[in-house]
Amino acid sequence: MSNENQYKQLFHAIMKYEEEMHLKNQKRIKIGIQCLIWIPMVFLILLFLTESDKVVFLVLWIISLFVIAVYLIYVEYVDFQMQEKIAEISSGEPIEANALIGQDINEVEQNIVKTLKELEQKRDETKERVKEQLVQRIETRKDSIRGLLDKGEPDNESDKKALKEGEADNEEHTENHGE
Repeated sequence: MSNENQYKQLFHAIMKYEEEMHLKNQKRIKIGIQCLIWIPMVFLILLFLTESDKVVFLVLWIISLFVIAVYLIYVEYVDFQMQEKIAEISSGEPIEANALIGQDINEVEQNIVKTLKELEQKRDETKERVKEQLVQRIETRKDSIRGLLDKGEPDNESDKKALKEGEADNEEHTENHGE
């Protein structure tokens, strides 16, 4: 029994170590992603503040992006290998591998598709609303122009303005269609 207890203690110690390393790797990934944002900003600021060769900063920026990407891939790979080894050591006990960037990574695609569909629906609704507003404006102008033409001479400034706009639209329409 003592050997079995020692193995259980050893296994729990290894599991605790793996969980701690997994949490540290999650922090490393967060730091790496922040570096992906901030380092290019620093190079961009230096690019505009200094009067030195711009190509140097561009090359440094690109190299830094590659180095950070390699670092992030390495951290993810080490974490994945560690989780595989733990699964192998556990001798058949199912251990769920945890992704470093979140548990629901498989749902990301579904969320993106859902969001895109919602955006398309909103865009279509906005198009229809704008189209209806334009049709209403055109009908209102047509009615005001018809009223002015029926009256003869416009009485006030707004009628004169509407008549001038209508005449300008008619001239533009005539020029465009070659009448």
